[in-house]
Amino acid sequence: KPAKTIAIPKGQQIGQVFARNFKQPTTYAWNVSVEQQLTPTTALRMAYVGNETEHLSVLIDMNPPYANTSKFYVNSNLGDIYDDQSWATASYNSLQFTLDQHVWHGLQVQSSFTWSHTIDVASSSNVSFGNPALGNPISAKWNRGNSNQDMPFNWISNFIYHAPSLKEKGKLIEETVGGWQLSGIITLQKGNPFSIGQWGTDPGVGMWNNRADFAPGVANNMGKGSHWDWTNPSKGYFNPAAFTLPVSCNDQTPGWCGFGDTGKNAYWGPGVFGIDASIMKNWALREGKTFQFRWDAFNATNHPSFSNPASTVNQGPTVFGIITGTNSQPRIFQGALRFTF
Repeated sequence: KPAKTIAIPKGQQIGQVFARNFKQPTTYAWNVSVEQQLTPTTALRMAYVGNETEHLSVLIDMNPPYANTSKFYVNSNLGDIYDDQSWATASYNSLQFTLDQHVWHGLQVQSSFTWSHTIDVASSSNVSFGNPALGNPISAKWNRGNSNQDMPFNWISNFIYHAPSLKEKGKLIEETVGGWQLSGIITLQKGNPFSIGQWGTDPGVGMWNNRADFAPGVANNMGKGSHWDWTNPSKGYFNPAAFTLPVSCNDQTPGWCGFGDTGKNAYWGPGVFGIDASIMKNWALREGKTFQFRWDAFNATNHPSFSNPASTVNQGPTVFGIITGTNSQPRIFQGALRFTF
């Protein structure tokens, strides 16, 4: 029988398909650690932890909306053709320090600090969360950079302090002042990474979140000033004049085609700081019966953790570089009474 001809409407998008040579990812992991006991109740641990992953999934548009490339045959009658390939790589390297203080005069402490770097080509290829196609489908180098999950430093400490029972001071002092327990978790982290992007300067190009160009000789002043400056439309988190739109695809400049020279996730938003704390006391009423009072404070210092600034270069001078939101919850108190029998 003669072959059937399937008519494809002009501009029709072909959804995500798997490449013929698609492979499952492979991860190689390694670590080395050293532990040292400093005192009978204190120990220090230092470790290097790393891994390398290959054959990660990456989404390539095989029909990009520009024609100045010889790698693809661009068919203007079709829309995007998403091909799920598996050549992407990622790496993670970190130095990790942990201090353990076992109970000493009622105090127990654990503090962990991680200094790390995560690099990848594509932090996600899942079409369920938007369009994850690579910004530049013909250059792995342009797409490789700091991962969306990169967190250069992360310091988390927790403690529990049991106050003395003060039994020798008498029953009244013991039941009112003695025996309280104070605990807390302290978090200090680097902010979330972001790129300086551009949008809509060429037909279809903005959908890949292509990046902006540096403005030669202009300081970006990234993260300078206070949070009052970051949220002020006349100042902002960085100097918007330090970035400009890239060379347009439409002028057919070889090798550029609208892809900016700023790096992938080259900048970080404001850091994160928070303290969660709790205070509690138990009273033994009779054998097997206990009454407990507990008071918790989340974000006890009511410290705001700001979101990343607006980072699309052609959003306008009153938006670009400005922080308009937070990632943290306000301070929350909660109390509880518990009777155990």
